[in-house]
Amino acid sequence: MSHKTSSFDDFFKNNHFSKDENYLFSACTIYNFKGEMVRGYAADLCSFEDDGSYLISDTSGDLIYKDKFNRPIWTLKNIYAHHGIQKDSNGDYLIISSDIQDVYGHKSRFDLFYRIARNDGKILAEYSLFKNFNQISDNDKPSRQDILPQNWFTDLKVPYEITHTNSFYQVDKPQNNPDQILQQYDFIINFQAKSIGKILVLDGENFTLKQKMRPYPYFIHDVQALENGSLLYLNNSPDSEVMRGEDILRLRTRTTGSSRVETMSLSSGVVQNYFDSNEPAPFLMHVAGSIQRFDDGTILTTDTSNKTSNFVFINKEQKVLKRIDITKYCPNGIGFVKLANLSQFLKNNIGL
Repeated sequence: MSHKTSSFDDFFKNNHFSKDENYLFSACTIYNFKGEMVRGYAADLCSFEDDGSYLISDTSGDLIYKDKFNRPIWTLKNIYAHHGIQKDSNGDYLIISSDIQDVYGHKSRFDLFYRIARNDGKILAEYSLFKNFNQISDNDKPSRQDILPQNWFTDLKVPYEITHTNSFYQVDKPQNNPDQILQQYDFIINFQAKSIGKILVLDGENFTLKQKMRPYPYFIHDVQALENGSLLYLNNSPDSEVMRGEDILRLRTRTTGSSRVETMSLSSGVVQNYFDSNEPAPFLMHVAGSIQRFDDGTILTTDTSNKTSNFVFINKEQKVLKRIDITKYCPNGIGFVKLANLSQFLKNNIGL
């Protein structure tokens, strides 16, 4: 963009957004830019449509698509979505779910990825980390060292998490990259694990593995493609190179410090700071988080420093354009936030 974004009003002007039509949503709650809750739905994750219909990941463990009157249109049993619901180029859903398998006598969780048709709930494609474990890890099955220790997440019971995926996107724009690793319509997956975490690229046509790499730094979230073929992601803890159980517990109690937004070349692995400033970033996410990049370079992310919950808009020079405090609604922190035009959804859906 040719116009510098130095204020929140500039952000809307430079990206051709309307404050009256756009809202922020996290999980299944919609907020305005004053940090006021506009509407909420009783589910763990939601994706909203202009006609008033919406998809929910229900607390029962099912995926349910509802009409504008909140009546179920279709249901997929035992598919529980986590870490956000994205869409592909056709408007169908990209779902991260889980598969429970027995490994060395322990019930162990691996992630499953689905493309699901919006209109009828048909599963269009599926990719299993368990079934493809030999491809993603270069071993025929998890080693005993791959099994996560019992103190991995102290608030989780069995089964163990062998893979923990936090992002699943389709490349939505043509790629201007000389190495040709990423192509438009490919899919990008980022999963963490004790010793086998990787970024995967799936072919956009047949949903098969095209590329894999072990990221550095390791503890990252919300990996997505830039137009130049590099990856954009949230680095939760730049001072922690290895993700171990004790690191997770330490990070969850941290209240000050800084996370980072970074880019990484798929071909060379070179990591760079996304922002033009090398000062510590004005936000901290402990063990979760998301980023959304806009045409003018502005980043929308989340901040849970000092035991608060905030949405934060940061321009390319790393100046905070807007900080929106929703701690009263989310006293225990937030996982992600996205900006979207939800005016038609709010108009057409009758609410609860």
